Amino acid sequence: MDLGTTSTSPRDASPPAAAHEPRPLPGFYTSGSSIFYVAPGASVFLLRTADEAVCLHVCRHLPDGADVATAPRMGPMLELLARTADQLSRPTGPLGSVQVEVRRDRIIGIGAALQATLESVAAELGTLLMDEYSPDPEGFHERLTERLQAIQQQCRNLNNQRINRRGGRACTPAPPHVPLAAAAFVHRGEYVGRYSDMAAAGTVIHGRTSNAAGSLRDAHLRGELWTVSRDGMVYVFRCPPEPA
Repeated sequence: MDLGTTSTSPRDASPPAAAHEPRPLPGFYTSGSSIFYVAPGASVFLLRTADEAVCLHVCRHLPDGADVATAPRMGPMLELLARTADQLSRPTGPLGSVQVEVRRDRIIGIGAALQATLESVAAELGTLLMDEYSPDPEGFHERLTERLQAIQQQCRNLNNQRINRRGGRACTPAPPHVPLAAAAFVHRGEYVGRYSDMAAAGTVIHGRTSNAAGSLRDAHLRGELWTVSRDGMVYVFRCPPEPA
């Protein structure tokens, strides 16, 4: 299969766009007989011209009047090129995805710690306002520390889980149904789906509307699910069980 040539030199399809114009959303675009792909981060790639069935050229911008196109209409070769463009637009390929994983796990851990602190403070305030309650600052500190230490241990487990699965990063191909934004993380487990936010994902996956975002966060923290937020969407993976 001839995928054409890959070029890193700019190919301009129209005059430079004004600096104040909004960035195009990621996805495929058509302009006449040409097909473009906008990667996350707004990098623009030319995938097909009237003279080339397939190519991969970096552009500075989309041409004026380019129309949005859907991925199913593009075919497997252009979908493959789009995946390549997506990887090229991200920092240093696999290293970039490692940094994303580390950052995501830390965000989940910090979020859980903040939530635990808020819940502990709310419980202590409710008890403190009772007339018969004797203030116990040492006990409050001990109870809060215990909850935070449990979360810290879960964060260590997440770190170990990421290290244990790093070998699958390069040898786990992304199935065709996995979106481009999530393709770099398929080694984390079975792709479940993408959702508008954590609450929507928690509602669908756990079948609950009360604290749905928290239920999904806690499942990530326990290593049952793995989530990542990219381009305004939350992508969810179901982690395989850890070996005994």
